[in-house]
Amino acid sequence: MSIPDVHLRGYYENGYVKAKPRTFGSYFIAIDTIAPSIIPINISDGKSMVGISKISFKIRDNLSGIKSFNGYIDGKWVLMEFDTKTASLWHTFDDSTNQGKHTLEVIVSDMKDNIKNYSISFYK
Repeated sequence: MSIPDVHLRGYYENGYVKAKPRTFGSYFIAIDTIAPSIIPINISDGKSMVGISKISFKIRDNLSGIKSFNGYIDGKWVLMEFDTKTASLWHTFDDSTNQGKHTLEVIVSDMKDNIKNYSISFYK
């Protein structure tokens, strides 16, 4: 018989960690201090993205899960889309990204507010 991998979210109250399990078993307390990972798929520093329709990443968090993600090109917010099944995050270029050199910043945070920042330059 195998033991299922169950993640139970608890909370801190009056000096204790509390949770409401629905089954009997052994439990342990883990603290999430590790930021999510951002893995570039089709971009690298200084790369020309001419003829490429979108920038793609894989994002993951091992404990608490992804809370938010934001993308900025040249300091301006851009729409980022996320597929939870594949952990894929991407931005599809539109007319607002002109020719020339640009800076992309992607910020991902988890449910415990650990933040990962990824910055890169590219050409369009």
